[in-house]
Amino acid sequence: MGYTGRKRKSGPSTEPTAGHEDSIYWRPIVVVTVMLFIHGLGNCMSLAPQTRSFEDIVCRQHYKVDDNTPGSGPSEEMCKDPAVQEVVAELFGWQTFFDGIPGLILAMWFGVLADKQGRRRVFFLSVVGQVLGACWVLFISWLELPLRLVWLSSFFLVVGGGSTVTGAVAMMIITDASPEKYRSNIFFYAQAALIVAELIGPAIGSALMANSLWSPLLLGLACTIITAILAGTIPETLPRGEDNSIESDREDLSVDLSLQRTLKNLLRHVNKTIGFILRHRSVLFLVLTFLVVDFSRQSLGVLLQYLSTRYAIPIARANLLLSFRAFAQLVTFVAILPVLNLFISKKLGFSARVKDFLLSRLSIMFIMICFAVLVLAPSIPVVVVGLAFYTLGSSFARSLLSSLVEKDMVGTLFTTLSMMDTLGSLLAGPIVARTFSWSMRLDGIWKGLPYIMSFAMCDLASLALYRAGHADLPEEYLESHDEEESRSLLGQDTSPQQLQT
Repeated sequence: MGYTGRKRKSGPSTEPTAGHEDSIYWRPIVVVTVMLFIHGLGNCMSLAPQTRSFEDIVCRQHYKVDDNTPGSGPSEEMCKDPAVQEVVAELFGWQTFFDGIPGLILAMWFGVLADKQGRRRVFFLSVVGQVLGACWVLFISWLELPLRLVWLSSFFLVVGGGSTVTGAVAMMIITDASPEKYRSNIFFYAQAALIVAELIGPAIGSALMANSLWSPLLLGLACTIITAILAGTIPETLPRGEDNSIESDREDLSVDLSLQRTLKNLLRHVNKTIGFILRHRSVLFLVLTFLVVDFSRQSLGVLLQYLSTRYAIPIARANLLLSFRAFAQLVTFVAILPVLNLFISKKLGFSARVKDFLLSRLSIMFIMICFAVLVLAPSIPVVVVGLAFYTLGSSFARSLLSSLVEKDMVGTLFTTLSMMDTLGSLLAGPIVARTFSWSMRLDGIWKGLPYIMSFAMCDLASLALYRAGHADLPEEYLESHDEEESRSLLGQDTSPQQLQT
């Protein structure tokens, strides 16, 4: 696929790039979509075998088994000992924490580089850093060195900023290469590619684990390397001969790459963003909502361990539930969400703002139901039902935000939410790991302590979302808002003619 006729001014690239209102530059869009699929496939394929690899190493150390010949160590059932699971949860929890630091600190700086120096080089660097980190983790596992050394893999994410920067630059490239009227559909296809990877990746990983843990791990690494190669060959889409300043508050950051100047401008940007949030209570409560929800979602990071230990099933089998979750998400994304959105807006007659608030509240409610089911589920089939509820909530959460703030706030809103996502993950990693460790020594519903905590956090998030909907609005608007919602729920017409009669 090639360029469809866009004309650009002179600039950093000799490739034709996006610019014409009605044409799409397909080549970078296709490359990015393929990259997202392959990268997601590698990650999903590696998660369960990496968990089992850590578990096996810790288990043999716990039982003091020196022979690492396949089949000679403790059985997987023996590895469900709380002492073993605590160490594995700690490894993953703090890994999440350390992985979040480079993205949180450097994402803004690499964003400026992408806007000033080009998308491709930043995109390439972000994936290279992840390749180096993955190689380090496999190196430590292969030699069975002290497993806490895997935390040093986060240092390699300084090269490019990690997955936070990868996702941000991918969005930049798609935005550059597509006109506004087609952009939402293109983002839909990119998201669908990720979901398909999440659908088949766990199944492939579980199948390969039957023969060897290293087959899916090395195949996952190969996927990441292929992603890096594709990132290095993607056409440059940075608009040429233009100011290239960011539409959001980052436009004040200097191109000067000296450390002192960059840090000074970053601090100025952070101060400006915080001031903006504090002046607009709707944004403040919205940011708090998603910080809490993203924090609670990190409890799913111990889902494989939780299912494997609570229901006494192998990790490879528990991993298949992740494929089901992706399938349910795909169905929700393609069918349920559009139909429900149409039903609420057309059949019930809700205004856009009332509809968005309702669906956002439903989003958190579905996530809370998922956590409640994970705590109370007596068997795996019931867990499947809970994960289906989670997909409903996760699909709604970020698609209905822009109407909650004025148009001139949208850029700052999404920039801040991206950072809150990283911050929530960073903080939740060790906390979720600790609560999981505590739960291993408890009985009854307290076995689900991480999800009890997540349920409570989502309850707080629902309160913050309610406050976001009523902040920065005059009292008379709130009264009309409540009246409209009540009438819509009763199926009444709220047109001016109807109200006058």
